[in-house]
Amino acid sequence: ADAYHVFPFVGILELMPSSNNPSGGVQEIVGTSLLNEAMPLIRYRLGDAGIPIAHGESCPCGRQTPLFRLPLGRTEDYLVAEDGSLVGRVDHVFKGLSHIIESQIVQETRGSVRVFLRVDSEFSNETANLIRSRLQMRLGRNTQVLIERVSHIERSERNKYRAVVSKLGLSLRSPAQ
Repeated sequence: ADAYHVFPFVGILELMPSSNNPSGGVQEIVGTSLLNEAMPLIRYRLGDAGIPIAHGESCPCGRQTPLFRLPLGRTEDYLVAEDGSLVGRVDHVFKGLSHIIESQIVQETRGSVRVFLRVDSEFSNETANLIRSRLQMRLGRNTQVLIERVSHIERSERNKYRAVVSKLGLSLRSPAQ
């Protein structure tokens, strides 16, 4: 159930060791599409990490294509909690909240995060406190959560922004490392 199939007739999936993890284990996923002739993606870095599964292992579904696991999912979406565990997918801290146009969580040091919020004029301090509380539930109650209202959120050269940015130097590392 935790394995994913590679479909070679759709694209080529490569699991590439990174400089942070040269011996294998969790590796960066790079894909090449074989279906889109108009705009092929060649060796596209997905921003995900995976582990290849040995050829001898089979899937209960009966398919014979290669398998891999996604132990961490997105490589850039992890924060480090007080206890040292990796925490991903924190978008739920904004669920059900109004008056937020865009948000970004940045962790520069363990034990604190900064939340940049682009909000409308009806955003309240009560909502900010709820975001702080929800993040502390995930990261640890002593985690310092600084909330800053901003007029824009920094974007990449491709005009995209990352919802979670870790500046702790974590890249393609599994929780066991």
